[in-house]
Parts: sequence; C-alpha cells; structure tokens
Amino acid sequence: MSKDQQYCDECGRPITNGKAAAVASLPCDIHSANKGESATLCIECMTEIMSDSDPNTGAQYGDLT
Repeated sequence: MSKDQQYCDECGRPITNGKAAAVASLPCDIHSANKGESATLCIECMTEIMSDSDPNTGAQYGDLT
C-alpha cells in the first residue's frame, strides 16, 4: 500500500490519485462518518450522496428542516 493511497469513507474502495472528493460537511450519515463531519469520497459515492440533498442547504430531501 502506498502512503498516498486513499479509500472512500462510504464504500471503502481505493481511490485513484486525483479522483477523490473532499466533503467539508456531510449532508447525511455515511458508513464511516456522521452528518456534519468531513469525509473523503470516491466520485461515484459523492455523486450519489450529493444528488439526494438540497445544493443550497445540504439538507436531505424529505427531511423536515
């Protein structure tokens, strides 16, 4: 394992260099981090997680806010 190797905090797959998405504040809980925490995600998980939330507030669609 290279010391530069990163893994997705949601799916656990290795992330190829340059293809990581850093999230400062998660809009929902994921496998290894809670809502509001920071995380490193692969592009696939980032797309899926962020598509389920309001881009302005970060709130999950369907949440009462």
